[in-house]
Amino acid sequence: MKGQQFLFHQPKYFFYITNLSKTSMPAKKIVAESNQRCDQENIIAQGKAMGALAAPLHDLTSNWAYMVMAMLAWNLKCWLSLSLNLADNAAARAKQTKQKKRLLRMDFSTFRQELIQIPTQILNRGRRLICRLLQWRPSTELLFNLHVSVSHPLRV
Repeated sequence: MKGQQFLFHQPKYFFYITNLSKTSMPAKKIVAESNQRCDQENIIAQGKAMGALAAPLHDLTSNWAYMVMAMLAWNLKCWLSLSLNLADNAAARAKQTKQKKRLLRMDFSTFRQELIQIPTQILNRGRRLICRLLQWRPSTELLFNLHVSVSHPLRV
């Protein structure tokens, strides 16, 4: 036999520390709620990947502003995914729900490549601004759905 092998199985234990009492919430609900919220490691990793935690500038105030702008871009991505309105018919609603989940879980570099860095020709003609997409991508439909969702007023 080559390589390493385990002699004994070592189980992994997870601990959930909370200030809630057993009477206010059952243990299964505490674990489920903790697993839903505990995505902070992913947010920190995404912040590192997009350069938000880098310090490329010469003083503390400039680096703080750089970090705030990068994290605002991350929050804009999350806000766009949550503001995606769902269609009326069931087939379109299922497709848009899938798009919404994909956009919410998308890392920032993919978001930037698929929805921000799109080759576009901008024309200013007769008091109109015309934007022509020069390349079709699979995420183009998502871009148009986001445009429709964001262009509606927030209050009904």
